[in-house]
Amino acid sequence: MEPLIERFGSQANAYRAVLSAAQAALDEGRLNRTSRGHVDETLLNVDGIDVYTIGGLVRDGRLTSINASRRKVSDP
Repeated sequence: MEPLIERFGSQANAYRAVLSAAQAALDEGRLNRTSRGHVDETLLNVDGIDVYTIGGLVRDGRLTSINASRRKVSDP
């Protein structure tokens, strides 16, 4: 996640950028969520950097947490 940390200046800022991009994807219907409120793996572009969501929790339509990776986790 170094490119994100470098781009946004800190881990906290990088996390907020990923969370914001994931929330936008959720709002636009590009982020799938399970019946239990978890999010599926999805490729996001965060300020020009590709990031895969690998987990997260949605409550009342808002992402409350997100886990991400620069590598794809699941195999096709």
